[in-house]
Amino acid sequence: MKIRSKVTIGLLSSAMCVAALAHAAGYKKAEGSQDKISFATTAMKGTIDIKGTVPRLTVAQTEGEFLVLKTDLHMMSFGNGTMDKMRYNHAKKELEFKKFPEVALRVKASELSAGGKKSGKGQLTFHGVTKPVDFSYTATETGNKVKVDGNFTISLKKHGIKEPICKAEVCVADAVAVSASFTLDKQP
Repeated sequence: MKIRSKVTIGLLSSAMCVAALAHAAGYKKAEGSQDKISFATTAMKGTIDIKGTVPRLTVAQTEGEFLVLKTDLHMMSFGNGTMDKMRYNHAKKELEFKKFPEVALRVKASELSAGGKKSGKGQLTFHGVTKPVDFSYTATETGNKVKVDGNFTISLKKHGIKEPICKAEVCVADAVAVSASFTLDKQP
């Protein structure tokens, strides 16, 4: 449970990181953007898959020289049913949603560009800890819109999630894969 919660947060953070690198200078989240942030990790030494989503970015805009992407962990979901509620409540407790409700990614806008598969670096704030993060992304421009797809991996331990990340002998992996898709509007 702890691991799943941590994985979810890590994935959200990663998704934000990818989005930020997609494109920067003079952009903000497009009206009606079909955001998709997903995360995945494993537990029990790879025998249990843990997957979840966050439905949208709460902020995606240029702030000075940075593209800033944010999401609220309270929106995290692991699916339907009893296990979803149990995982969510565990994540809420272990990731301290009340104290650290937001995940943010900051990327220097000047380092982003459209076209093909690219890579970049940003600053990811998760669980109150800001660390550098590497990501890969593609950004496709059409008119005044930029469609971004990206991904990265987050380490729960590096963001202050206490060890062991275990509950009832179910230990979650440290690495959480995050992916994100969103659309930005170019600003004049």
